[in-house]
Amino acid sequence: MDIPTVDLNLRLHVSNFQSDQKREVRAHLQASGLGYTFVHVGFWYQLTFPASPKVYTPSTAPRYVAFLYNAYGSGDVKSAIVNLNHIGMIVTKIIQDEATINQKVFACEDEITLNRAWALAQHYSGDERLREWKKTVSGSTCCRTGFW
Repeated sequence: MDIPTVDLNLRLHVSNFQSDQKREVRAHLQASGLGYTFVHVGFWYQLTFPASPKVYTPSTAPRYVAFLYNAYGSGDVKSAIVNLNHIGMIVTKIIQDEATINQKVFACEDEITLNRAWALAQHYSGDERLREWKKTVSGSTCCRTGFW
């Protein structure tokens, strides 16, 4: 999505526009007078819990799964989470609500700390190896690795 697309929608008298793109596009869209709804969702709960020991180990996990073995900081800060499979339904409800026009909306289904997520994963998997695999890293380390 880019600025010419916003301008085209404005010329075509589109009544509402959804985008989750860069700040410049958002600023241009907001200044255009075209209706918009910016939707942000919590972190996908599918990526909140460490991968099952029956599927991956830290040494065999692909990069997008390997970061699930990291606990950032103390692990005691709650994060908003959402089921990836529910996002479409949630966004549909949000954009159908006229009160969300020209608004930024944050949607989540639950909140959890990383420590609680690890405890639940270990409890339900029954695998003690999870405790050994948990690696505590700082937020700045995560950013330096380039994963995000």
